[in-house]
Amino acid sequence: RVLQGAKTVGVFGTLGLSMMLTSAMLGVCYVVLGRAKVCKVVQFVPSPVMAGYQASIGYLLLDSASSLVGSCSLVELPYCLRSMHGATQLFLAAVLGVTLHQLQQRSTGVTRSLWMPGLLLACTLLFQLVKVVRPFLDLSEWTLNLPSSQSMLWFPSDIKLGQINWGLALNEALLTSVTAVVPNIIGKLLQYSALEQKFDIDVDYNLEIQHNGISQLVATPAMMTPTVTYLGMVVAYDLGARSWFPPAIVIIGSTMLALLGSDVVGLVPKVMFGALLVSSGVSMLTENLKQAWSNFPKREFVLVIMHIGLTAVLGMLYAVVLGLLFTAVIFIIQYARHSGVLQHATLLLERSKVARTGAEQDVLEEFGASCLIVHLHGMIFFGSANSVVDEVRTHLTTLDELQLPLRFLLLDFDRCSAIDSSAVAVLLQTRRIIKSARLIFACAGSDVLEMLHKGAANPKDFEHFTTLDLALEHCENRLFDVYGQRRDVSPSLPSPVIRTSRRVEGSFMTQHRRVGPLVPREDEADDEVWLQSHGKTEVAWTSRP
Repeated sequence: RVLQGAKTVGVFGTLGLSMMLTSAMLGVCYVVLGRAKVCKVVQFVPSPVMAGYQASIGYLLLDSASSLVGSCSLVELPYCLRSMHGATQLFLAAVLGVTLHQLQQRSTGVTRSLWMPGLLLACTLLFQLVKVVRPFLDLSEWTLNLPSSQSMLWFPSDIKLGQINWGLALNEALLTSVTAVVPNIIGKLLQYSALEQKFDIDVDYNLEIQHNGISQLVATPAMMTPTVTYLGMVVAYDLGARSWFPPAIVIIGSTMLALLGSDVVGLVPKVMFGALLVSSGVSMLTENLKQAWSNFPKREFVLVIMHIGLTAVLGMLYAVVLGLLFTAVIFIIQYARHSGVLQHATLLLERSKVARTGAEQDVLEEFGASCLIVHLHGMIFFGSANSVVDEVRTHLTTLDELQLPLRFLLLDFDRCSAIDSSAVAVLLQTRRIIKSARLIFACAGSDVLEMLHKGAANPKDFEHFTTLDLALEHCENRLFDVYGQRRDVSPSLPSPVIRTSRRVEGSFMTQHRRVGPLVPREDEADDEVWLQSHGKTEVAWTSRP
């Protein structure tokens, strides 16, 4: 749009101004984002996605080598091989790159650092020697085609300030900034995270993104976007850069190229540039794949391979987004297989603290299996709720063999931290399986109980007790009603007694009623006495003031 909307003589100035404004806007966004302290969200990126991202950088380096040397990407490699020059240069770049990678892997210290510059210098000298010895050879396709005698010194003469379209530059800068800010931020945070894992250091993402924004604001007049790159850091590390001296050499060399021209770059053959890219790409690709194979389950390793494939076909940003989606789907599937059942029992093994007579004990021994008790734990999803249904079906099969009906399904939510609506629907639908049996819930927290009430179409779909002991006592009493051993226990206490009981000890669970005087006196009528027991502790209450 700049080429179409600006005057011919003002195109370069308009484009430069647009780039400067874009750089400034993005720099401000980075600083604001760092101040907001929200950049640590990248730490929650799943490990398979991060490993795939790092391995994909290696693939992109190999793809860049193919594009530089053979003028086509790896996806189009079969078409590149039809060209004799492209095939030859790709082969040499691959051989030199793999050789350099192996030499660096098998050496340490200063020797490791010298392999890359040494090979670069040797190949450059050999290429120049061939040009001198064989001057008749056309080697133009073996070097980078760069504009001759161009440097930053020509920049002021190319800009016509009076011909700059300021409105168009601002409009394009706004459009570009809005489009690029999200993928740029994601890319930078992913690079910081990758560097943190690579070098095992603690990175302050908020501080780093602020520094990047400030650097970009400072570099705005030069229309540049300075940033820390994963590749640059890894290559510098391989070269042994541990002090201020190597970065200073890079700055001096870049400044000289910018001011004096780039003719010196034409002395180096493209094959050598491709070899450097191949070496770094192979190193990053193989290292991350080996680490993923060793540390991840097979399904997560497949995600890493898929990430590389998506990067090749769709690009890095789409690969990261799809990788996050695939990881989320796998997590949901895995958690769906998680059983929410901690353990299960019946009234044969688990009973209330109420003291029972021998006849009542016999009833529980004979018919206790008709009450299934399921203890739940953790966050209950639809998958973990299905495990409850499986337990119920298994117990119904057992009851059929015993020729007993299921009277109660008691679900204990004491260790359940949360529940989603799908799990609520599954649990309430167990009424279809248990038929006439009662659905009893116990110990549900306020949030869980609210979800259960919202999911129930009828308030009578289930009964809830605040403690498991009360729920067990209720089930026992109902069994006594059915099988003829019911006795009068656990009446509703008067409200003064309840309030006093809560003040004294909220953990008392069961109540027994007896008729008779607390202290027998001839001049007083019988009084009601309530006894609350908790283990071996009994407390007597009287309604008499």
